[in-house]
Amino acid sequence: MLGMLTGRFVRITRIDARFKLLRFKNYWFYLFNGQHTSFKKMKHMRAKNKKHLFTKADILIDSNTKTHLYSGIVVDYEIDGNDCRTLSKVMLQNAERYSLKDGKKIPVIIPGNLLVVDCQTMKNINLTFIYEEAEEVLKSKIPSSIEVVFGLLIILLIPVFIFQSDSITWNVYLNYFELPWYLKIVSYLLTVQVLSIINPFVKKKDEYKYVNLKTFIAKLIWVVLLGFILYLFI
Repeated sequence: MLGMLTGRFVRITRIDARFKLLRFKNYWFYLFNGQHTSFKKMKHMRAKNKKHLFTKADILIDSNTKTHLYSGIVVDYEIDGNDCRTLSKVMLQNAERYSLKDGKKIPVIIPGNLLVVDCQTMKNINLTFIYEEAEEVLKSKIPSSIEVVFGLLIILLIPVFIFQSDSITWNVYLNYFELPWYLKIVSYLLTVQVLSIINPFVKKKDEYKYVNLKTFIAKLIWVVLLGFILYLFI
């Protein structure tokens, strides 16, 4: 269970692409998924403000009689059972085959939806990474979703500050319910301000913007002020 959870954490955060110690020995995974640009030696290949869509592959296969070049979008792949660094098969969508004659590529139509290329006799492979303009965070649904989460959290906290639970025996919690009603309101407002500091977005004129330093300092002042009020009366 620990290995599964830590493994998922590593892949979600993609810290394995940054630290070689955590990285798969199967480097094809990173190449086909366009995550190789996080490698220290390949950072110069990173496409700024762009999102990786898919990878196209040109695979040169050397048969007994002819050399064939297969091209298509990489959908999936298999590695050798004994060596994870050796490519076994590549599955291509929208595949095309080219025959090399006199240094020229002659296209040959391949019917079907998916071509499985046997890479046992592969001479080389050329990868082309297709990107699209990455959606700006401020124009995405992320700020509004975070705002909804914080709004619901603030509303859900109201019963916690009003009704005492018998199952919670923390001293801080018990001491809170001994406070007068106006200090309880101050405690709630302090909690709301602390939560607002975590929210990195602010809405101005129907547009979301990142919290600037001035707004952040103002929130900190409110937290300090409310905390000081509680300190004086408790």
